[in-house]
Amino acid sequence: SVGTPRVQGTFALEKLDLSAYLESLRAATNLNVDWRTVPIDIPLELANLDVRLSADQILAGSLRIGTTAAAVTVNDGRFNLNIGEAQFYGGRLKAEVWADTNEDRTSAGARIAIADTPAAVTLDDIAQISFIDGLASVEMGLNAEGATWGDLIASLNGTGNTAISEGELIGFELGQLARLSGGYGVADPAPGSGTVPFNSFTATLELDDGAIFSDDVVAEGESFALNFSGEVSLVDLDIRGRGVLKAERATAADGERRDIPFVVSGSWWAPFLLPDYERLIRRGANRNDDNPPVGATTQSTDPNG
Repeated sequence: SVGTPRVQGTFALEKLDLSAYLESLRAATNLNVDWRTVPIDIPLELANLDVRLSADQILAGSLRIGTTAAAVTVNDGRFNLNIGEAQFYGGRLKAEVWADTNEDRTSAGARIAIADTPAAVTLDDIAQISFIDGLASVEMGLNAEGATWGDLIASLNGTGNTAISEGELIGFELGQLARLSGGYGVADPAPGSGTVPFNSFTATLELDDGAIFSDDVVAEGESFALNFSGEVSLVDLDIRGRGVLKAERATAADGERRDIPFVVSGSWWAPFLLPDYERLIRRGANRNDDNPPVGATTQSTDPNG
């Protein structure tokens, strides 16, 4: 547009440290008020950019990205970042991020693909999550719109999927869950370790109304399968859901598995996995109904008596 400065160029850097800009953003949303009410104020209209960037290392707070090739453009208030490929914690990252300002509202979106990346160190640096490890691949598409940061998070929507191989759930044990549910003798692959090793972990993700949902989280190991459905709030980071653990009995020669229902609560920093006593009690009551005591009489359900 007329009168708007234009910056164009190519830059090759050994290290690009964006941490100071993140701190400025945090300061802008921490003015002794609820961050959700702070207006989004990104002055994208001040200049037009067309920049090609290569860097051996990019730092953004605790996030670390290796060799990267990227393009950044800003045209008439629309921002676009395209990362063709970057080394990401030993794996690979491709991404496109965009944002557009229109009067007092901001719309934004992203498409992200991560492949062959170690889950534990990556999630810990990004979000202080440390309950899962393994070699992860993730694809995600996101969109959001709002006038405040709270509006933007609440409107976040999109879909994605993740797959993690040869990993472990950290802070849980199959045997411990079985004992708490009132049963003993499941085949625990790592007793006393505080972990559950798995061969594969998959999930389809949906983002809407400020939360991440999934109804098909599946983890499978040598002697168990775990199925879970639930949600994580992106506002308060609470997690809640329920699932079923199918674990082999320790003495079963034919691979017979026992179903143990469980619930998950807490936060994504410290989730709690406990037996679902409500379902266990209901299941026990149903079994008692199916097997009345010897000598008891049963009432016919035939409407004709």
